[in-house]
Amino acid sequence: MEIIFNEYGVPIGPDQRTFVQFSNFLGTMARSSDFCPLVYTNWKAVPDKDLIWAYVKQKYIIPDVGKKVVFAILNDAWRRHKCAIKEEHFSKYKTTYERLKNRPKDIPESHFKELIRYWSLGNIQEMSEQNSKNKAQQKWRHRTGLVN
Repeated sequence: MEIIFNEYGVPIGPDQRTFVQFSNFLGTMARSSDFCPLVYTNWKAVPDKDLIWAYVKQKYIIPDVGKKVVFAILNDAWRRHKCAIKEEHFSKYKTTYERLKNRPKDIPESHFKELIRYWSLGNIQEMSEQNSKNKAQQKWRHRTGLVN
């Protein structure tokens, strides 16, 4: 299927159904531990982006100008997935044993152990708590700038 982009480089079709299928496809890729493992601290560190792009192009006809937007969508979906995993499978439980016992089945155990180790680091927990406090102070989260 061909994906059409508007003048801003945003995918718009050719129709709503195709656009929704494409969005769902990218979301599924972002949650795949084969394509986008969660063990990396940020999206820039995720390897094999050429492989990801080749797979997307194998499934859809996309002009090369759409690459940046596709990776932005994947980045956003990957971050939201990682956040949900942390909330549901890390923050809910107090011990490593409980966390491993309640590990999401779609994430390899070795990856989840690495995530637990990373999220348990003192400086990472401090940063997470500070970010949570900052987020709670925001009146309108969709705006940036000073909090009044």
